[in-house]
Amino acid sequence: MIDLDSKVNDLIYRNAELQLRLEMVEQERNFYFEKLRGIELMLQIHYERNYESRHGDKLIADISQVVCAKVEDEVLVSDDGRIQRGDNKVSVAVSIICFVFMLFTL
Repeated sequence: MIDLDSKVNDLIYRNAELQLRLEMVEQERNFYFEKLRGIELMLQIHYERNYESRHGDKLIADISQVVCAKVEDEVLVSDDGRIQRGDNKVSVAVSIICFVFMLFTL
């Protein structure tokens, strides 16, 4: 009986620890999602205000492309900051962005 009580107590402790970790991950997810949402909003406003000159604003277009990319788009950002199309490899930055958006929509 002591062994069973010990196992139950261990499982209760591990469950509480996992719940705490989940809360921390959810808080971090929300933090980064809000940052990305703010960036997306800033890009949209910049694009709308500079409608006529948007053709010359390559940086804004590139950032928008990365922020709005889906996993299947395979958008990569090279070490020198240029956008590339991947071959089933997704860069860390794009993976994180897509993962955060995916988590938020669950």
